[in-house]
Amino acid sequence: MTSTPWPDGTERRRYEIDEAYAWCEAVVASHQEHYPVASARLGEALRRHAAAVYAFSRVANDFADHPEFSDRRGPSLDAWQELLERAYHGECEHPAFIALSDSVRRFNIPITPFQDLLTGFRMDLSKHQYSTWGELLNYCTLSAVPVGRLMLHLGGEQRPELHALADPLSIAMRLTDILLDMGADAKQGRFYVPDEDLFLFGIETTQLIDKTRNESLDELIAFETARARMWFRRARPLLRKVGSGLEGEVRQIWLSGMQTLDAIESGEVDVLADHDPD
Repeated sequence: MTSTPWPDGTERRRYEIDEAYAWCEAVVASHQEHYPVASARLGEALRRHAAAVYAFSRVANDFADHPEFSDRRGPSLDAWQELLERAYHGECEHPAFIALSDSVRRFNIPITPFQDLLTGFRMDLSKHQYSTWGELLNYCTLSAVPVGRLMLHLGGEQRPELHALADPLSIAMRLTDILLDMGADAKQGRFYVPDEDLFLFGIETTQLIDKTRNESLDELIAFETARARMWFRRARPLLRKVGSGLEGEVRQIWLSGMQTLDAIESGEVDVLADHDPD
């Protein structure tokens, strides 16, 4: 009798460590991002560990918003949480956690950032609109900040001042993602742009759904773009302070984010265009 697949559809069977890392790298390759993920700039020694961290986060994010999991989002995230906790107790069968457990041991990574990510993704199941910037910032703190901190762990960076710079970079990237998915999210009934901003510029959520462009909406997009750019600028010193193992990757992440904002600002990228949100 065939065993039931894992929550993400992965086959239940024995995976060797190299095969598990290859599975994570395949997840990286199958999901296009507007910023580098586990790129060659990290070097072979770090790239596979970064892929393990990304694969954990990417699959959890898919549980929260990919149409494939629309009828089982909560149970899938619960199962992912259980697999995470089991991995921290040395029980690993799913390839994502075989690889992640190895990376966690090598770099002494605490479980907290992974738990925070899952908490952030769970917010997407019940909270589809944000009243204030403070509410949105809290969401970004859970759904994005842990990723930057995990990268610092992989680079052996424990300096508190680097965490204080990596956090703004993670927030900037999440705000950029929110901008890119503004139209696609609205189509699904999700509105991450705070209500207070919509009110300030006289925008109704129906405009985002119907893609009704006018001067007020253009001003709103410019405002949100400027906010994301400000967070990138706060993170700029990280590029010269982070160690050489991470410097190339962090620099390219920063540059790609700023270039994406430039493209939004120039109109080259239409944030209301239809696509599947990441």
